[in-house]
Amino acid sequence: KALGFPFLSPYLQSVASNFGHGANFAAAGATVRDISFIAPISLTVQINQYKIFKQQVLDSIQAHGPLSYLPIAEAFKTGMHILEIGGNDFSFGYMNLKLNITEVKRLILPRVVRGIAGAVQGLYSEGARTILVKDVGPQGCQAFWLTYFPHSSDDFDEHGCSVSYNEAVRFYNRILKAQLAILRKQLPDAAIVYVNTYDIVYDFFANPSKYGFEFTTTACCGVGGKYNYNYAVQCGFKGLIKGQNVSAVSCSNPASYVSWDGVHWTDEANKILTQQILSGNFFEPADFSIASRCDLQPL
Repeated sequence: KALGFPFLSPYLQSVASNFGHGANFAAAGATVRDISFIAPISLTVQINQYKIFKQQVLDSIQAHGPLSYLPIAEAFKTGMHILEIGGNDFSFGYMNLKLNITEVKRLILPRVVRGIAGAVQGLYSEGARTILVKDVGPQGCQAFWLTYFPHSSDDFDEHGCSVSYNEAVRFYNRILKAQLAILRKQLPDAAIVYVNTYDIVYDFFANPSKYGFEFTTTACCGVGGKYNYNYAVQCGFKGLIKGQNVSAVSCSNPASYVSWDGVHWTDEANKILTQQILSGNFFEPADFSIASRCDLQPL
C-alpha cells in the first residue's frame, strides 16, 4: 500500500494474475532448507520459480512487446527483491527433529544462513541489484512458542517472552547479518540490505502502550486459555479439546493486539512494523533508503 501497489499476484496463480508490479513467490510454511515440513516449496524451489518466471517474461516481451500485465525487462535489475523466510526452519528443528535450542543453533541455523546467501547469489546472477533480506522476529514472544515448546518458569523476561527462544533468534540474526556483510563485499555493485524487524517488534512487547496495544503475548484469535492459543485448534477452525467442541474465533478489537493467531502479527502490528521499516532506521547498511527510490504513500 505504501508503494502504491495492489497485492502482488502469486506466481502459481494461473487465472486473473497481473504481474505488472511484480510477483509473489512466497509459500505458507516454506523453509529455507530443502525439506518437506509444512509446505514442499522451499527457498530453492522459489528461486527456481523466479528464474523460470523471468525467462518467460523476457520471451513474451521479445515475442509481443511490453505487456501491461507483465513487469518490464528492466525490473529484474532495478526492482526490489525481498526475502522473508527462515522462521519455519526453527520450528522444523524443534518439532520434527526434536532438537534442543543449542542443537538448533549449531546444526540448523548456519545452514539456513548459507541457504539464504545462496538465494541472494542466485538472484544476483539473474541480474537483481537490490535485495532486501528480513531477519526473524521475536519468536519467544508468540503464543505458539510459549504454549507448544517447553521452558522453565525462570525463562521469561519482564515482558512475558521466552529468553532462550528469543536468544536463538538473535543468534541467527547476528550470523545472517554477518553473512550479508560478506556478500556486500563480494558483490559491491549490488545493494544487499539486512532488515532488522526483531527490534521493531520486540518493542511492541516492551512498550505496548506506545503503539496503542493492550494485549501482547495473548492472541486475538483463538480458543481461550492463558494465551488464547491451542495448537490443536487454531484460528478459524473447530475441534475437540478435553471432550468439548470449541471454535477458535477472533476477538472484537484486533487493533489492540500484537498477535493475531499466536503465530502471525495483527494488521495493526504489521502496519506499524512497515512504517518503521520505511522510516529507514532499521537497515544495514544504514544509508540504504526506500524513500529515495520509491514514491511512498502514507499508511
